[in-house]
Amino acid sequence: MRKVFLLLCALLSALCALPAAAGVPAPTDLDSITQPLTTDYSQAAQLPLTGYFTKSFPDGRTMKVYISPEASIRTYFTVIALPNGTDASSFLESNGWLSLIDAKGEALVILEPGANGWGNPETEAEYINSAMRVVRSGRNGNNIPVMSSFGEFYLAGYGEGAAPLEYWAASNPILVISQVYADGKSDPDALAKAGAPLYDGRNTSGYDPGFTNDDDFLATLDRTGISRTAKKDVPVPTWLINYSDDSASANYWRYANDCEDENENGTYWQKKDSKRPQTLYANSQITGPHGFSQVKLSTGSVPNAQELYAWLSNYTRYDVTFSYANALAYRLDYTAARVGAQRQAKDGKAKRTYNTKDWKGNAQTVAVLGEASVEIPTHGTVRAGVFSFSDNNNDGVNDPREYLLYVPEGFSDKKLPVLFIYPGNTQTDGIFFDCTQWYQVADKEGFAAVFVCETYSSPVSVTHVHPYEYHTAILEILRQDVDGKLASLDFTRVYGTGQSMGSMTTQDMARVNPGVFAAVASTSGNTYALVNPLDFGQDPSSDKPIPTMMLTGQSDLPGLMPDLGGSEALRIWANYFLKVNGLNASVRSKDDKFGADVYVFVDRRHEVYLWSSEEGIPLFAWGMTLLRPHNCYPAEMPILWKFMKHFALKEDGRRVFSFSAFTVEGDEVVLF
Repeated sequence: MRKVFLLLCALLSALCALPAAAGVPAPTDLDSITQPLTTDYSQAAQLPLTGYFTKSFPDGRTMKVYISPEASIRTYFTVIALPNGTDASSFLESNGWLSLIDAKGEALVILEPGANGWGNPETEAEYINSAMRVVRSGRNGNNIPVMSSFGEFYLAGYGEGAAPLEYWAASNPILVISQVYADGKSDPDALAKAGAPLYDGRNTSGYDPGFTNDDDFLATLDRTGISRTAKKDVPVPTWLINYSDDSASANYWRYANDCEDENENGTYWQKKDSKRPQTLYANSQITGPHGFSQVKLSTGSVPNAQELYAWLSNYTRYDVTFSYANALAYRLDYTAARVGAQRQAKDGKAKRTYNTKDWKGNAQTVAVLGEASVEIPTHGTVRAGVFSFSDNNNDGVNDPREYLLYVPEGFSDKKLPVLFIYPGNTQTDGIFFDCTQWYQVADKEGFAAVFVCETYSSPVSVTHVHPYEYHTAILEILRQDVDGKLASLDFTRVYGTGQSMGSMTTQDMARVNPGVFAAVASTSGNTYALVNPLDFGQDPSSDKPIPTMMLTGQSDLPGLMPDLGGSEALRIWANYFLKVNGLNASVRSKDDKFGADVYVFVDRRHEVYLWSSEEGIPLFAWGMTLLRPHNCYPAEMPILWKFMKHFALKEDGRRVFSFSAFTVEGDEVVLF
């Protein structure tokens, strides 16, 4: 009898311990973490905290967070608002969200109804804002950093949860990449209220720098031909399931996306000539009869997570600080490559090793830990790799780093130049692949793009460490694993670009070791002393020439404002490269008119100043992007490439310029 009793107790205990859905573990309390997380240097820019978590708020409401095992730092989060009467674990499993997010290496936010179900959108705003603050800040209730997100979100609202989530989207449209709502009810008054506020010239830093007041901002709008917009004017690709064509939701998002009057197979496409600021660049890059964004309406059973996410993730968007620099774009799906490479690398074992020399001539061992590729039809191949080459935490062991390589299709008969792309501080290779849209430039121009990934500055953030060693290690991988296999590469045309600290890195490499690149062109970061002068016993500047360009934003960081003449940091940067490139010019003060040979206004938003040699060859350039804060803007990338692509650095050290960008034989001019 005692054995039976003990068996029954054990059975009851086991039943009580079962998760809400088979295969889904019981969530861990996010606020049970009271001590800072430990940085896991055995990973390559991966979030240290993975799994299923719950978070409670003072009023008793809860939210859930699911972070997949291969989620990277600054990963994409999809926000799901559940319908009434639904268990979160059961819903996520039955709809396929958990398996999908595991395959993508991303994360979920799950918003749950209260004890009495969802209230109206405005009363639910406090709960959703509280939940989104957790994800956007990455901190739990103990102020411990536990995660980090891309900063822009996919939304999926179901049933009674749809309208409250839709209200948050209408209130924060530049934070929403794309959205789907199923079986919900529209609230026209809530949508109208959310969409009414106008965007002014303030970004997250306020009016200063960039605009001293609203009049300055309006004058710039007039200069660029961009209209002042309200929140209701911001395009957000939207899919409405089981909503009527004349519902308030359909009408609101058709207006926001500036759609045509007629639908095409249930989809209302944006007008091709739409002037919405957030889709101006995207629309300039596409062909066909329609604009970029869309509102899709469908009826019937609600598709599973796989189908919904396939539609949502067609899109990405970037810049959370300023509406007029916020840009929607297409996203390529290379998630299988990143997840595959990370899984291969988890055992920490080298799959291949190469011996080379670092930038100082010291022996360097490059170990390939994981690698996977995906071919994207009509575009090209993305290869993700995890490799090691340096000790980042000084424990005597080389630590893994990630990279992304993009090789466009259609150039098999051409030796491809190589562009190294250095993200801004806290940004991964994935963020910069998506937000810059460099792949679109590569598709048109034909070059291989290497996206650098930073390494840990904290358990949930990254920064640039050992950039020179990274460069030599990747070059060896390109020579050994890529050239002659995935593509034919032209190592006389290796270029550098980056944003913010990535720009500092690129410009510093050009200053200290100009033999690294044929030319550099970057955004919002002057040359920076990443190299310790004590390593050399003197100023590490090489005083050797290299063609150089930078673009800054009208509302950039204070140190880069207000322009080339008015920023001491920019003047120092400019005068160094003007001098070493043999240009008889200097930038002296804020009243200096720059003395440039050529001034170009590109698409009414970009001012570009060029300084040229006596032969008329532009060797130095600076430009400003109007209506841009610190983060880069995708329309800048073609401008940067147009400057760099004309230069090559021959194996014998001669730097040459080609008027045709090496498409016509015999037009090369030796510069230095």
